Amino acid sequence: MTEEYLNRLSRITVEKASDAVLWINQKGGIRHANSEACNRLDYEYEELIQLNISDINPEYTQERILKAFRTLRAEGSYLVESSHFTKSGREIPVEISGNLVVIDGEEYTCSFVRDITERKRKESALRGALLELRELKMEEDRTKELATIKNTPSFNLKDNEEIQTLDVLQKQYITHVLQLCNWRISGKKGAALLLGMNSNTLISRMKKLGIGRSEEAV
Repeated sequence: MTEEYLNRLSRITVEKASDAVLWINQKGGIRHANSEACNRLDYEYEELIQLNISDINPEYTQERILKAFRTLRAEGSYLVESSHFTKSGREIPVEISGNLVVIDGEEYTCSFVRDITERKRKESALRGALLELRELKMEEDRTKELATIKNTPSFNLKDNEEIQTLDVLQKQYITHVLQLCNWRISGKKGAALLLGMNSNTLISRMKKLGIGRSEEAV
């Protein structure tokens, strides 16, 4: 294969890549972009190569761009998560793999940019599921604790004395904690922190148990 053929093959590979590819100089100017970059950011090619990287990500100041090039000179490449903004202002979470390239004495970062919107959505859903499982586990532990307290001899139950339900015990306990916290739910001095539960969960539990003054507590 000739060098010309290999260069042509490389250009076709970049152009057909499923990731966006941006060539950026030390001033942050976008000097080349493949079709995927144009399509994803909703720019025509001639528009995009007139922009600075800060136009699609305001966090990329000149100082940050120079820092990125220092990292590239030291390590040769970098991998970061960031965001790009389309022409209409829509935010796209991205993973950027940057590589240092020197052409005719001028340094560029050749960045392969992957859209990680779906990955972020799955991560968020997973975090939500884990949080829900954690709260369910905490609720289960509290229920077991209340059940243990209910059946302990320290209650000194008399003959024929009615045993209170868990809901009644929970209501009494939560009300007591709320009173200690002056009916404050959230924050460092709130009842939710003392009870070890999310403030929204506590509000829901108060409504379920019919505990008053919830409006003041919020």
